[in-house]
Amino acid sequence: MGDGQTDVPCFRLVKDLGGHSIAVFQPHSARAKSQSKALLKDGRVNFIAPADYRDSRPIDAIVKAIMEKVAANRYVERFEP
Repeated sequence: MGDGQTDVPCFRLVKDLGGHSIAVFQPHSARAKSQSKALLKDGRVNFIAPADYRDSRPIDAIVKAIMEKVAANRYVERFEP
């Protein structure tokens, strides 16, 4: 997760190495949301979400889904020859 332009190189590296990058933005900032959308469009991040880390918010759902995906991938890998 990152919230600024200085995080862009890390976003790309994480994504290129098979990780999941998330750009977060201030919920009430149209400019920040627009910048995050540009990162998503350019393929630099996998997800964008408001920087609201409370339960049942978008970032909460995204992080939990990523964790479930990683766990499922690990489980399936056990069956590979």
